[in-house]
Amino acid sequence: MKSRLSSDYLYHFTREFDTVLKILDKGLRFGFCDESIPYKNINRKVFSISFCDIRYDQSKAHTQCYGSYGIALTKDWAIRNSVTPVRYIHENSIGLSKTYINHRQNYHIIRELCRKYPDKFQFETLYLFVAVLYVNGKLKNNNLYEELNSSFDGFNAKFEEINSEFFDLYEEVAKMSKEQALLINKYISSLTYKITELHNEFLDRDYITRRYSGNFKCPLDQKSTERIFYDEKEWRVIFNQEFTDSDNDLRKKFDTYLTNGFLPEEYNLTFESDDIVAIIVKEEEEKKSIIEFINDNSRSFNDIHEKIYIDKEFNEDLGKNT
Repeated sequence: MKSRLSSDYLYHFTREFDTVLKILDKGLRFGFCDESIPYKNINRKVFSISFCDIRYDQSKAHTQCYGSYGIALTKDWAIRNSVTPVRYIHENSIGLSKTYINHRQNYHIIRELCRKYPDKFQFETLYLFVAVLYVNGKLKNNNLYEELNSSFDGFNAKFEEINSEFFDLYEEVAKMSKEQALLINKYISSLTYKITELHNEFLDRDYITRRYSGNFKCPLDQKSTERIFYDEKEWRVIFNQEFTDSDNDLRKKFDTYLTNGFLPEEYNLTFESDDIVAIIVKEEEEKKSIIEFINDNSRSFNDIHEKIYIDKEFNEDLGKNT
């Protein structure tokens, strides 16, 4: 018996047998996740796929909520596909300061304003001007959301004032040297671009954080309880494709994905036979159904027959039925 607390494999559990067949056929799909972070009840929305590395003989409490049908995959496959352990956080964890949360919210709002009003706001200048307002204490509570919610016209007046100051500065420099004026613009644009890259890295990092504990509604029985999420030992992969302002059609499609709750199968996370450790079902007839499904399916899974187990018989230490 191994003494390690974690499994060597990653498990993805589900409630329905038919879902197992769909996963074998098309891969794992990204589902919409709306979860809170431990800061003023802020919610985060992301498309993700979740796994756990709870040892199978200790997974009863987990499967009672998420389902006992499962597929176990290698961690080598997971790492190749950017599946990563979740970082569990609480209200006093590093990275949840008021300043950081405000910066993150401001960044989201700046991007949205530029998308919504492309003729008025360009990202580089708007980001710069909001920073000027922030540093000079002219942004309500240093929070752009509160500023806009208080008065969009008031924010617009402040924006125009700074815009005018910047334009006047640019014109004065341009009178002396057009090249110097362009150089100033290059420096500002380059700095803003690198700051944007840093913001995006922080956002990606935040997507793999989760509350240490909180209220939880069990997917199977729909009962709400307080739960220690840390016990779930979650690994996850997120969908973080960026959509530019010109991708209006993609944005419309993305809105439909939010409504459906899943991304279309073209984005699915796939795997090969060697990546599969086990397929776990409840009945012998379901084992036979999977074998028939694989034999009739266009996808080729070599030597998968010996990897299908009944849940009560599966033992991950031995790697075979007991």
